Amino acid sequence: MGVNLHGLHFHCGSGQHGSKSFRQAIDIATICMEIGKKHGHKMEVLDLGGGYPATSLSESQKQILALAKDKNFTVIAEPGRHFSQESCHLAARVIGKRSKNGKVCYHINDGYQILPSF
Repeated sequence: MGVNLHGLHFHCGSGQHGSKSFRQAIDIATICMEIGKKHGHKMEVLDLGGGYPATSLSESQKQILALAKDKNFTVIAEPGRHFSQESCHLAARVIGKRSKNGKVCYHINDGYQILPSF
């Protein structure tokens, strides 16, 4: 097909708090990287994706992620949630509440009003 692969990307899912899924993904990705190399692809980048918790990484998570840095490729990640999830607070006024299909629904006013200047 004329595709020249330079690496792989995986994403374990958003808000992962355990290290098992990352361990499995790194193990599988390492095998896939080797298969790609055997078929003539460069396979020089492994993107560990995102999904890291907004709180601190646990020691087991740090150990698992450290396994990826000892490989024959560049490792990158997408820790957006880890850095930005707790970056601000949003205040909104609850203007209504109702039950819909057995679930509570809140209606909020999250807009703003432009007041005329005098």
